[in-house]
Amino acid sequence: MSFKCEVLTANDPKWYANALRFETEDEAERYGLDLILRWAGSRDYRTESSDDDVNYKLTDDGLERIE
Repeated sequence: MSFKCEVLTANDPKWYANALRFETEDEAERYGLDLILRWAGSRDYRTESSDDDVNYKLTDDGLERIE
C-alpha cells in the first residue's frame, strides 16, 4: 500500500495523479501542497491510498526515488 496525490485542474471535474507513490499519507499531503502552490492551473488537491508500490520519499531536501 502507498499514498498518492491527486490534483484538480482549471474547469476539469476529473482528478489527476502522476506516478509518485509515497509510504505515508503525510508525505503525499506535503507533496500535494507543494505541487498546488507551483501549478497555476490547479485548484485543489487530495491524497488517496493506492495499491501501487512505494517509489518515492519526500525529504527535507526534496524528492528521493526509491528503487
